[in-house]
Amino acid sequence: MYKILIATDGSKISQNAVNYVMNLLENQQKDNVEVSVISVYNSGLGSSGKAIIPKKEYTRIIEYAKAQAEQAVNSIAAVLEKKGIKVNKIVEEGDPAQVIAKIAKSINADQIVMGTRGLSDLKGMLMGSVSRKVVHLAHCPVMLVKSGIY
Repeated sequence: MYKILIATDGSKISQNAVNYVMNLLENQQKDNVEVSVISVYNSGLGSSGKAIIPKKEYTRIIEYAKAQAEQAVNSIAAVLEKKGIKVNKIVEEGDPAQVIAKIAKSINADQIVMGTRGLSDLKGMLMGSVSRKVVHLAHCPVMLVKSGIY
């Protein structure tokens, strides 16, 4: 069984990863492939944000972020399932790169597929990116699909 983990943030760019996987599996035996779709939500506030924002507002921010992540996973799963691909849906909270790498290892993924914003090397080094961090943390190959490719 070949296991693919698609990481999405719900953006149009991450849709490229889905298109790549669909093209990859177009002529493959779908019974031999297991696809999981993950979206990791993060308030972006860190532990210090909890002290600044009232608990009620912080809870709303987290609930909204979780709902967005669930929507991203469900929409991608629907597209893949229409093509006859069985999908496991995963929604987690935390640092996206760390969680993606951790989940990939826990499900014994053979490959992680995700979109990239295509930042220049300088911007990528200065800002860092989830895809760059996943490449360094992952136990398996990571396919980064650039915008406009698929």
